[in-house]
Amino acid sequence: MEFDINFGAINLPQQTPPAPRGPLYAAVDGRAASLSNSECIFQARDGGELHVMTHQVLQALDQCREFRTLDEHVARVTSVLPGLGGQAEAVRHVLSGLAERGVLRTDSQFLDALTRAGDDRPAALAAVAVRACDRPAQLERLLASLAGHGRRHGRNDPVWILDDSRDDEARSRHQALAREHAGAAGVAVRHLGAAQAAALCERLGRELPQAREQLRHLLLREGDGAGFGGGRGYNLALLLSAGRRLSLLDDDYLLPFHQASVARPGLEPTPGTAFEARFQDGLPASLATGEDLAQDGFALQQDLVGSPLGAAIARHPDLLGLDRERLRGQTLARLAHLTGQARVLATYTGTRGASFTGDSLWLYRLADASREAFWASREGYLANVHAESLEFAPARAIARPYGLFTPFMLDNSRLLPCTAVHGRGEDGLFGVAANYLYPDALTLHLPITIGHVQEGRRDRHARAMAPLTPGINRFLREWIVNQAQPARSADPGERLALLAAQLEDLAGAPEAVRIEMLEEYLRYVRADLIEHLQQQILDNPKAPVYWLADVRQIVEVNGRALLAGEPPRLDEWPAGLDAAGCADRLSRACRDLAASWRHWPAIWRRAAELGGRLLED
Repeated sequence: MEFDINFGAINLPQQTPPAPRGPLYAAVDGRAASLSNSECIFQARDGGELHVMTHQVLQALDQCREFRTLDEHVARVTSVLPGLGGQAEAVRHVLSGLAERGVLRTDSQFLDALTRAGDDRPAALAAVAVRACDRPAQLERLLASLAGHGRRHGRNDPVWILDDSRDDEARSRHQALAREHAGAAGVAVRHLGAAQAAALCERLGRELPQAREQLRHLLLREGDGAGFGGGRGYNLALLLSAGRRLSLLDDDYLLPFHQASVARPGLEPTPGTAFEARFQDGLPASLATGEDLAQDGFALQQDLVGSPLGAAIARHPDLLGLDRERLRGQTLARLAHLTGQARVLATYTGTRGASFTGDSLWLYRLADASREAFWASREGYLANVHAESLEFAPARAIARPYGLFTPFMLDNSRLLPCTAVHGRGEDGLFGVAANYLYPDALTLHLPITIGHVQEGRRDRHARAMAPLTPGINRFLREWIVNQAQPARSADPGERLALLAAQLEDLAGAPEAVRIEMLEEYLRYVRADLIEHLQQQILDNPKAPVYWLADVRQIVEVNGRALLAGEPPRLDEWPAGLDAAGCADRLSRACRDLAASWRHWPAIWRRAAELGGRLLED
């Protein structure tokens, strides 16, 4: 018999913790099996020796899960476990023995293991890829800032302009801007539009005839009208950079990098730590937020991606160092993602200027200082709800299993998955799929920012005031995180094939099952939002009336949607769909993505073999 050690949380009176004396200790996460009424066998989850101990010792060990001093652990165990009052010295002796056996680990042991990793220098940078679509003014501004960054830091990175424009005039202007940037910055620039993507499909299709149809689906605009297709540029960038690193930008980004105004040194150990938001009066003020980053932000992120976390920490201790006091109160289970061997798959920056998001609903989930800044004045609040003039970044670097928006730098030296062609949220879907392929890898979210200048005001606040209706890519990303069965294979291509098979299984489910899945999903996301916002109201009885009015409206419209009984339509699907039509749309999206994932490993490998020759005419 096997069971996890977890006797539940015990609420003790809140006391000021004593000043630390000596090392901090935390119990390893492990498994135990009973041997008798009084004894059990225990083994750490990361392997090692088997330990025989009494059930009482096991219970004592469970009370020592958080990093605390030995004195703190002794006080807790003697206070909580029956019959141990007044036996502090005996408990100390037992806990010291557990520490000697490696079942209790010290802060120094954890930190030494974290930084003990070989220096694995990553692959070369293929290019700076810019996804562009019908926004010449934005692209011109970005390229000018990129040229300025190159002059300042002596960079001459190749630039790819991945043009998905529908407008012929915009496409022509993009081509001209590519030529102008090549001359002004003295770098190699390639404009890659529909014709070049079609030629690439033809070339790879001749060598991989079984993947010809999927290549056209992944890279070309065919029969999707004016629908958003950011995934096409994403997939093209991944193929062109296969086997190397890649910097991925959108045309409305703006350099230089700034250090976030909230930035503090060192790594944040808790992956779920929220980013901080600061609001400014107008776009120019928000773009000026924080200090100009003195070092080259490209070089910094190139040095991080592809490296083991331990090597990255050793090379950048100010940015990624973790001191023992930030371990206090953490458990080894919560820190399991922090291993020295974990490869840094991608880096992410914060933003200043406009938000990267499609709505402003996330603003109503802000906490503490960020929430106070959001609602500080009525005039400011009415401007802030549009999320156009802000800084949003982590205070410290955060290591997470995946990111949900566009990464700035990617390690594409090993197979990365393609993403969905249609709909927004393709970057978040890519993030969780990459994590499925490499569950032990990490992404680093850095306390630096890049500018974001959108082409005009977006309807973020209006969307926040409507019922929460995620798109298909968010549905699929959350399905992967919460419902996809884990893979065991060490081969990322086989893992991707298993994920594709599960999507095919979902696509083939009976219509009633697919309808119920969509209905259940929409009920869940809306009910979760309502619960969170109602708790916000309870926790903030003195909140401004204008904030309360909007929060109550969000709760009301989502509550009505919960009870409406309408077809489970996801965002970007046609408004008139009935339930059967929604089920059909789900099947089609699953089959399209599954087919892409099945063919992608062979496509990616051939692109990696060709390398720079893939762009030869």
